[in-house]
Amino acid sequence: MRIALAAAPVKNQNVAFNTSSMINQIHRASGKADVILFGESVLQGFDCLVWDYEIDRHMALDIKDAPILQLREAARESKIAVSFGFIECSDDLLYSSQIFIGADGEIVNVFHRVSIGWRVASRTDFHYREGTHFEKFQYGGKCFAIGLCGDLWTEGRPEEMMALCVDIVLWPVWCDYDFAE
Repeated sequence: MRIALAAAPVKNQNVAFNTSSMINQIHRASGKADVILFGESVLQGFDCLVWDYEIDRHMALDIKDAPILQLREAARESKIAVSFGFIECSDDLLYSSQIFIGADGEIVNVFHRVSIGWRVASRTDFHYREGTHFEKFQYGGKCFAIGLCGDLWTEGRPEEMMALCVDIVLWPVWCDYDFAE
């Protein structure tokens, strides 16, 4: 299985730009990889939240929202599986999530980051949540699991991941070094 690691240009709080950038990368990887993996929170940009729920809930996306539907369609058209991070709103709760979409455009898995490091705990309320555990899923004859950034730096979590006995761990981490670095 060939997995392309994408470093698409991203603008904080500019979902339209980021969606377009990701779709361009998906089309470029078509026929060259089986899966294209984008980073943590790439859809809205890592620094898209202001830690005020009444504002942040409008930045977050449901898995049925247009940008995700567009990315699902791009996966289907390009015949390539796609995984990317986004700030998800589900039942009025916000998560740092990573979605995995199959080459047929169908959602295979949605993972909620299990470590707290994605948010400013002192400035957030009960609306900002983490998942409880890692989970495995099947795709293309392989067994996958996802961990986001600090998930695998948190005590006990690497052992939890290893106990899943998966073939492939996708571990997107947001890096925002400037060009010189």
